[in-house]
Amino acid sequence: MSNKSKIKFFILFILILIIAIAVAIIMNIKKTSSNIIIEEFDTIYEDGVKVNTSEELSKPKTLDGIEINNIRLSCRNGLSTLLADITNTSSNPIDELTLNVEILDKDENVIMELTNQVYSINSGETKELNINVLGDIAGAYNFRISK
Repeated sequence: MSNKSKIKFFILFILILIIAIAVAIIMNIKKTSSNIIIEEFDTIYEDGVKVNTSEELSKPKTLDGIEINNIRLSCRNGLSTLLADITNTSSNPIDELTLNVEILDKDENVIMELTNQVYSINSGETKELNINVLGDIAGAYNFRISK
């Protein structure tokens, strides 16, 4: 084989290799960007974060002069987080409040029971409720609160 033939063969080989790598990269980008799984009450994103999508869970909850709204439930790496705004709608300040939270499935069965302390909320004041728990409860349907 002459030197010209070897050079042409080498260049052709490099071009085919570049094209193959480009195709692989494009396919991987398409695969990654569409790697979102929608389950009944959560969406799982490509980075593994699960975000609850239940309309029932996100509805505001009220209990004896407090309102819980702007409710978000997610799970990342086995740690579930329930975030919400808690507002004292009563005319009296709350010094300390123990909230019992029951996480429910679609049939109203209790998946998990959580307890959270809330401290010092003046009348009309809003604070963030932040409850973390080991375990994946991001697919819950609803929750109920009690004292």
